[in-house]
Amino acid sequence: MANTPYSPGALRQLAIASPSRAQQRSLLALSRRVSRRDVGAAAHTAELEFRDGNLRRGLETLNEALVISRALDDPIFPLLLSATRFEDFEPAFRPILERDPAWGERLAQHAVGPGGSASLFARIARHFPERSRARSIDYGAPLVDRLVSSRDFDGAFGAYEAYSPMPQDPGRLINTWLPPLDWRLIDNIDTGARQVGSRDRVVELFAKTHRSGEAARLITRLDPGQYVLGLSLGDLRGEGGRLSLETVCLAEGREWTAGTAQALIASPGAALAITVPPGCPYQSLRLAIAANGEAISVLIESARFERAATPNSTDGETL
Repeated sequence: MANTPYSPGALRQLAIASPSRAQQRSLLALSRRVSRRDVGAAAHTAELEFRDGNLRRGLETLNEALVISRALDDPIFPLLLSATRFEDFEPAFRPILERDPAWGERLAQHAVGPGGSASLFARIARHFPERSRARSIDYGAPLVDRLVSSRDFDGAFGAYEAYSPMPQDPGRLINTWLPPLDWRLIDNIDTGARQVGSRDRVVELFAKTHRSGEAARLITRLDPGQYVLGLSLGDLRGEGGRLSLETVCLAEGREWTAGTAQALIASPGAALAITVPPGCPYQSLRLAIAANGEAISVLIESARFERAATPNSTDGETL
């Protein structure tokens, strides 16, 4: 601490107790001059700036404090993220994030941790440069998963756009990064799906004798209309199996089934046609397998997802 009779902590307490906004600012500024490492004074100063509508100055003040020390990351990060509630936060926040600040990865760690502000962080993640550690898939995967679990689908897709190497494709069943906005494979021992192979990986679907169950799940946001999930199948073992694709609508804290397509498991493939009705902003697609008799397994060698060619496409066609 500088050679001064003043104590930063005491000056901070006086500022908090003062009824005068001008005196608060003066005491906090003095505290920061006495000790550059008084990040508490910086946090209080930024809070005053936010209250007065000085968003850019408040953010720069927090940036300075976070660069100096990580001692108050936990109390400062929620204050920093609260700036996203301002209508004009993007032009004020973007220049700081585009510089890839030293605290960027620490903020990402905070956002995906217990009590972190995941939905607020999702609004700004895309502004970090692609090379930033804050854009690592290590943070993107838990961020997307947490937002979906809390049914914040807007936030989840915002995070997906920031972290996914490519746009969402419901036809990409392998090499997925961010489930459940990418397909999540489900292995229930008796039924399910799993990736096989090391380089050119494919997905194996399987079901033991007279067993049925969900094999994979995806959450997407399709416009109303008809779509087809086409699967190229190979190495079929067993007979009498069936695939189904259930479409569950997600909206306003509730969900309902819009329909289920079915197809027999037979070479060379199967097509599962679904309809997304109006008023169904998000959809959970649930792929299931059933063994009606003997055990069955089959490899999905490739998949495609596209709009139905005609409005009269039928559910459960076999390729």
